[in-house]
Amino acid sequence: AAGRDVPWIRNDTLVRRGPLTIGIIGVALKETAAETRAANTVGLRFDDAAPVVDSIARALRARGADAIVVLAHAGAFCSRTGSSDCAGEINELARDLHGPVDAIVSGHTHSLVDVAVRGIPIVQAYKNGRAIGVVDLDVPRRGARRSAAILAADTVVAPRAEVRQVRTADYS
Repeated sequence: AAGRDVPWIRNDTLVRRGPLTIGIIGVALKETAAETRAANTVGLRFDDAAPVVDSIARALRARGADAIVVLAHAGAFCSRTGSSDCAGEINELARDLHGPVDAIVSGHTHSLVDVAVRGIPIVQAYKNGRAIGVVDLDVPRRGARRSAAILAADTVVAPRAEVRQVRTADYS
C-alpha cells in the first residue's frame, strides 16, 4: 500500500525448533496483481521481490536466524519429474536473490517443482495433497548444505479410504 507494508500481515517471523532459529519470509510476486481478482489487490502495490527478500533475510540473520526459508505465492513449470527444464517466476526470484536464503517453498502453479537455482532448493508439492515437499538443511550455524525432494504423499502417509473418497469426489 503506497510502498509501505500492509498492517494486517507480517513480513516475517522467527520460529524456534530445538536449538535452531528459522526465519520465514512470506512473499507474493508481481504477477499476483494480474492473476487474482482485482478486488483482492485494491490499494496494493507489488514491487520487485528480490531486493525486499534480501533485506528481510539480512534482518532475520541479524535477529538470530540460523536458516532462512521463503514461502512464496509463485511457481514454475518443470519437466514431469519437477527437477529439470523449469521456468517461472519463482526461478527468476531465486536467480535475483543476493541475500542469505536457504530454501524456497513455492505454491501457485499447482505443479511439481524440485529444483535448485543458484544453490537454493525450491520445492512445490504438486496439488491436492498428492505430494509432500521435503527440504533438508544442514545448518552448522550457516554453512548450509542443502537438499530437497518431493515425495508422493501415499509413500509417506498411507491414504485412508474415506479421505481418498472425499478427495476424489471434490477434485475429479
